[in-house]
Amino acid sequence: MSNQWILERRDVFERDLIQDFFEAKLFFDTVTRAFQRNGTVSFEQLNTWVGTDENKGPLWLLKDHSQRLYRTSSSSGSLYENLFDWTVGSLFHETIKLKEEAYQIESYKPLLEMKIKNKTHDATLGAIIQEYFVLIERAKETVPVAVENIAALFSRTLYHLHEIIYDGRGNMLIVLLLLEEEKTAARVFGRDRYRGLLKRMFPEGPHAAWLAAGRYYFEGGWHHQARPFIERALEIQPDNACALELLAAIRAAEEHNGNTAG
Repeated sequence: MSNQWILERRDVFERDLIQDFFEAKLFFDTVTRAFQRNGTVSFEQLNTWVGTDENKGPLWLLKDHSQRLYRTSSSSGSLYENLFDWTVGSLFHETIKLKEEAYQIESYKPLLEMKIKNKTHDATLGAIIQEYFVLIERAKETVPVAVENIAALFSRTLYHLHEIIYDGRGNMLIVLLLLEEEKTAARVFGRDRYRGLLKRMFPEGPHAAWLAAGRYYFEGGWHHQARPFIERALEIQPDNACALELLAAIRAAEEHNGNTAG
């Protein structure tokens, strides 16, 4: 992809990047919950998430996506964009290390335990096996530290993303993502931070976000998609004149289209 091609479609790429990051954060939350329950992380789960050079997983693709978008425009990009890209890269590398530790624990420990149980080794090999047990125990000790480090990196990345979204509040594709996937966004940011972000973006009130999204769809000719946004704005502020006017226009357009179709 050329830099110019990416820059011309920046709004779409940035929306997609944010959506991919949401999915990454929620996936890692499942890894964290499993670790808190069982004290282990799944190599298979991490391997699928990271992938390989030949078959990149969602986290690898997120890293590449971030680099293409924010390193392409690094000369004019904000500090938050550059820090977001840097931190996503750190997330990726920390997860690779965690995946390697999980592989050692899951693959080699059962093998060594079987050798000891079946006594299929001599004294020299037994000593070597014990040395490897020490390495595996060290790997087990690094797992909680790695999980904590990745969690901290996610928190840092969320802070940068919060500012990126606020700075890019003119990108209606991002606004639509936040509203259409509000439950996901609230889970990722936390409900209070999500609401605080919308308040920063639309200081006149939450109705304004839904009204702006509805107007965007309406002006694009997508009347059916516009209606629920306008109705949501009116739920928040029933007497909003702009929303009432748009809803009337939507109804008129729907009636006209119905008559035309008939």
